[in-house]
Amino acid sequence: MKLLFCGTPPFARVILERVYQAYRKDAEISVISAPDRRAGRGMHLVSSPVSEFAKEHLLPLYTPQTLKDRAFEETLKKLDPDLCIVAAYGKILPEYFLNAPRLGCINAHASLLPEYRGAAPIERALLDGKDKTGITCMQMDPGLDTGDILMQRSVPITDTDTGLTLTEKLAELAADMIVEIIADAFENRLRPKKQDDTRSTYAEKLTREEEKIDWTQTAAQIDRRIRAFAPRPNACCTLPNGEELKICRALPHPAGSAHTPGKVRVQAQKIYVSASDGELELLRVKPQGKGEMDASALINGRKLKDGDLLL
Repeated sequence: MKLLFCGTPPFARVILERVYQAYRKDAEISVISAPDRRAGRGMHLVSSPVSEFAKEHLLPLYTPQTLKDRAFEETLKKLDPDLCIVAAYGKILPEYFLNAPRLGCINAHASLLPEYRGAAPIERALLDGKDKTGITCMQMDPGLDTGDILMQRSVPITDTDTGLTLTEKLAELAADMIVEIIADAFENRLRPKKQDDTRSTYAEKLTREEEKIDWTQTAAQIDRRIRAFAPRPNACCTLPNGEELKICRALPHPAGSAHTPGKVRVQAQKIYVSASDGELELLRVKPQGKGEMDASALINGRKLKDGDLLL
């Protein structure tokens, strides 16, 4: 069998690793990922996690800048894949690409479709306070996450889950499902099911403005924002001196004392900040230009004192 894998971030690498372990003896596996990008202070070229795995295991790797102009079509014809697996690739697959594999293209999407179609399903589920999410494996079509459902499984969202921990859980689940899906596809056991478009919701890409904490929200809402944006880019606010402060971890106390939203209360080397219905205890923070640290360091460093206001 000939498998083509399209993916970019750590979420996709977990799936590729499992596919490789399960099918390396029986399949030719080729990989497509996003091009290397410049990052860090030295602006050195950095490969995606999926590209790194492909290089480590000597898998054929392709990193086209775009697929829109059909420049990749000849390469795709030469690869002649039986099945394409897509996981957080980051580029829209044009129709010629979707039609190329004999068994089509299957996408592992991090939501219980038709909920949260789009770019940021994990973070949106956290922000909305959902108690569960999951993975949907679907047969891709030209629409945005509108293809027929092939397999769907859920996981609970806990009160301590962050964007990172939920991504890791979903990656492991997706890897298990994709290994099964590949076998089912080649054995003609897949039974596609249409999505109910009347139930669809859209998970828009996160914006810089959404990272900003609104202290007039409830403690639970602010806590969800902090967890959804952790560990990167982190939710943020502004210190009294005008510097940005990233909040990495906090503990909500909805029944605590509610004062002016954003007002700081310092007690026994702990920092509490008022929300609309209580307080949040700041646990881990990242001041502007510095690394992550315990919130108590803000007291010792005289950046925060009792009665200050965070904006």
